[in-house]
Amino acid sequence: MKFIKKILFPLVVLIVLLMILTLTNPQKSSLVLLIVPFILIYIILYELIRLILKYYVVRLGGTKNKKRAFFSAIIAAVPVLFLVLQSIGQLTARDVITLAIIAVVLGFYTTRFSFLRD
Repeated sequence: MKFIKKILFPLVVLIVLLMILTLTNPQKSSLVLLIVPFILIYIILYELIRLILKYYVVRLGGTKNKKRAFFSAIIAAVPVLFLVLQSIGQLTARDVITLAIIAVVLGFYTTRFSFLRD
């Protein structure tokens, strides 16, 4: 039952995202409404990655709850940042390399921080 509740939240967010994307005109929308889809995409990716890490990576050696949350946040943020940069026409190879390096460094420090231990 818990698993169904954890899957239900991203599905509801996905439905809201699809409604916003289909019912609004980006050229006539406010700035806040233009940012909302990126936030919703991040939430969906974060929740799904966290579930995947919890149910599949734990069986392969596992991670702690806080570390799993940090890894999920980092992994979910990268594609959303790519989407943001692409939507404003600023995505270049240099940006991809920079974001990849930042993600790797954050992932490395996430494994090393002592405050992330449960």
